[in-house]
Amino acid sequence: MHRAPCHILSLDIVDVTGVHVVDVGGRLHKHRLDRFGNYLELHDMMDDGADFQNANQNPEDIYAETLKAMDAEEGCLVEGTVIINKVPGNFHLSTHAFGQVVYMIYSNGRQLDFSHTVNHLSFGNDTQMKQIMQRFGERFVFDMDGTHIQQQSYIYQGQILANYYLDINQVDFFDKTEPVYKLYEGFKYRASKSILATMSAPAIFFRYELSPIKVKYDISFTQWNQYLIELCAIVGGLFTVAGIVESVLRNGIGLFSMGESDKNRMQ
Repeated sequence: MHRAPCHILSLDIVDVTGVHVVDVGGRLHKHRLDRFGNYLELHDMMDDGADFQNANQNPEDIYAETLKAMDAEEGCLVEGTVIINKVPGNFHLSTHAFGQVVYMIYSNGRQLDFSHTVNHLSFGNDTQMKQIMQRFGERFVFDMDGTHIQQQSYIYQGQILANYYLDINQVDFFDKTEPVYKLYEGFKYRASKSILATMSAPAIFFRYELSPIKVKYDISFTQWNQYLIELCAIVGGLFTVAGIVESVLRNGIGLFSMGESDKNRMQ
């Protein structure tokens, strides 16, 4: 987030099973950035959400800190991991967890700038994804990496509502070359987007759906007996083809010879 203060940003998760988690914490963190992109401070998202919900920090204080950050043109880097179910849903960056503070900002005639860059977005276990690429040579292309949206380039008034649509495919590798078989789960995705103007609070939605088709690769050593069977099948096939070709040529030559003999008799 280029100019959105960390103080009022939250990441929420919603899916078709009824899950609705506001201000996700866990292994998610917010880094305050100055106007040049340098690190200022690290916030744990769960701690921020808990403080606000328990009223340990007064909304007036959050409002004052937010205005100060906006005047300094601070940005916010959100990084980490979240757990989602394998069902259609979305996770989104918004100000939903800080509605009272946002209302105070709007009442003061200010607007939020949700210009943003997606440095990296992937699904699955990072360690397993790296092992798949190293061991099996699989290459993953992450469509969202490097996506850059400047709010002023897309809308003239109001605020930004960004929707990213992610079609996720699971690609599994079952390694049978080790004494203990191991399954590696990988995920690929394709992305498309729509950028709209909204008169309500800005938000960035990542709407995902898991494809029902799963690709699975079995990696194993070829057994000697299987190798010999395949070799015999290849050799047998070559002899069969050679026999057919030889038979066709012999019959063709025989017919040609008979035709020449009949022609000589007629002469």
